[in-house]
Amino acid sequence: MSEHWIVGVDGSFGSRSALDWALANAPLHDAEVTVLHAHQQGAAARVLSAVHAGREAESGTTGTALHELDASIADLVGDRPIERRVISGHAGRALLEAAATATLLVVGRHGAGSAWQHGLGSVSRHCVLHAAVPTVVVPTDWDHRMTEHIVVGYDGSDNAGAAVRWAIGFANGHADVRALLAIEIAPWLRSDIIEERLADELREERSRVVERLDRIDPDGIARREVVVRGARPALARAAETADLVVVGAHGSGRIASAVLGSVSTWMLDASTHPTVVVPAIEQFI
Repeated sequence: MSEHWIVGVDGSFGSRSALDWALANAPLHDAEVTVLHAHQQGAAARVLSAVHAGREAESGTTGTALHELDASIADLVGDRPIERRVISGHAGRALLEAAATATLLVVGRHGAGSAWQHGLGSVSRHCVLHAAVPTVVVPTDWDHRMTEHIVVGYDGSDNAGAAVRWAIGFANGHADVRALLAIEIAPWLRSDIIEERLADELREERSRVVERLDRIDPDGIARREVVVRGARPALARAAETADLVVVGAHGSGRIASAVLGSVSTWMLDASTHPTVVVPAIEQFI
């Protein structure tokens, strides 16, 4: 299947970083890149539309927005062939609709305007929670470079398994993949005490997780690292040397959480590296 990436751009530094990331990585995946900018139709144009006379006004607004979009990304795009789309409406809904027929959605952590200004950003968070395709969130201060080192969190759940499969496919022989098996047993105890006092339980849990990962990745493409500590500090430490962090939308078992998941949410808000959230297994095709 050919790759088609949707990049949300609103003129902010965060969205410029998202586009920069997409343009840097697209060539290795033969991916077509579509830049999408959603703008809110002005009040006057909405009134005209209501009386069936607003088509020209809306067309003019869209044309202006497209011109502004071209000007804002010209230095990043250069002469590379990309599709530019400007639509009127809510950014989150527009991105999800466009991504429905794409293979990847790329957004910035912070954007411009009230829809993007809090934390991860309401539009980015909306996309991560509801997109049917993997979504990359790129921080504003992303250091421009190719993706050579990928870290993926794995807890033995089906959704984490989908994240591992995606990471291996994205690496495609061009990047190394490190699967972090963060096993959390009795988190109130130090890891050395756990290994001493709960050796049997730890051995059983380690075997379970490793066995499930071996079924997903029988060729051992992803390097395994079993860590007896909480998922957050383990991923944070691993992410320090990663170019891309991959997590599942949610998981099951000792380190799991519901919906997006506290670990995934924390990585999106705190990581200084691009983070990919792979949707729940029932969504991921």
